[in-house]
Amino acid sequence: VLAQRELSTGARSVSERIERMFLIVTLRVPTARVLEILCARYERNVEVYRRQPEAALALIRAGESAVPEALDAGELAALTTVASVLLNLDEVITRE
Repeated sequence: VLAQRELSTGARSVSERIERMFLIVTLRVPTARVLEILCARYERNVEVYRRQPEAALALIRAGESAVPEALDAGELAALTTVASVLLNLDEVITRE
């Protein structure tokens, strides 16, 4: 849902979307290096999901939330993998 919301908010760059997701989840701005790593992950995955649309659809259809048909399945799947990384960061899971 986090990735879906980001894709639905307008035509921002990938790095701006990822930076906003990072801020929402961690309540801080990512370092340049962290943002670079997350963007690279997105770029690798979007290539894979565009070559394998059935895998993208399988990922984005998992769960109970409906997926708007207007969203690009490859982009959404790739951004979903980034959201998964963010939500599994130690600092997100164990807030002190």
